[in-house]
Amino acid sequence: MFSSAPRADQAGEGPAPAAAARFTAVTSQGEKVPVPGGSKPSVLFFFSIGCGACGPGIRVLAEVQNISPAAANYVAVDIAPYETAEEIKEFLAGNNASSLAFASDSDIRLVTAYQINQVSTAVVLDAAGIEVFRGVKPGAAEL
Repeated sequence: MFSSAPRADQAGEGPAPAAAARFTAVTSQGEKVPVPGGSKPSVLFFFSIGCGACGPGIRVLAEVQNISPAAANYVAVDIAPYETAEEIKEFLAGNNASSLAFASDSDIRLVTAYQINQVSTAVVLDAAGIEVFRGVKPGAAEL
């Protein structure tokens, strides 16, 4: 299970974290959102539509985005390869999160690259793509 506490390698012990896998998410309006975000951090939330705890997590991510929209790229990453873009859009809309960019990890490349073991996991990357936070079901204050 992931902890919201910094990892040992983030505290200066052990090797530095690896750079993130690059991908492009899209908003419901079709705007492309790069991850890592270039000049700003990226906040990723890994979910599946069928996950009961994922709706509240998506709402928290949307809340953080509404509070500070220019601070980061906020991206919901669907990990179920059988869920369609339309289903993802409906899920986001049903959770008051239509403003979030989203990506579908249909080939589990992102799950593997980010070592996701559990849905409702949030990963925060700095502007260079280095992981600086990881937590399961984090609250708005943590993000």
